[in-house]
Amino acid sequence: MLRGNLEKRLADARQELVRAREALRIVDEQVAFQQDIAHEAETAAVVAETPLAHRERREADGDLQRLERQRRGLREQIAALEAEQDDLLDRLLEAR
Repeated sequence: MLRGNLEKRLADARQELVRAREALRIVDEQVAFQQDIAHEAETAAVVAETPLAHRERREADGDLQRLERQRRGLREQIAALEAEQDDLLDRLLEAR
């Protein structure tokens, strides 16, 4: 691959990495918030013992699980981008 193409792809990977890390930061905050909601819903379900309270707990747990899956996906994406960035840097050094 030509040096210019490597540099362009490296810059693109860096931008993707910045965006993915920012998305992860936001999802981390959402997970923390949803954990509090799920905990409160669980407490309410235990205390109230009503079908509505149990449904709200299940919904809160489902929302938390979806956010945690999203967070895992972002972490995997970041790891892949970091590996790609390392590979591109190695190839760029070899092209010298």
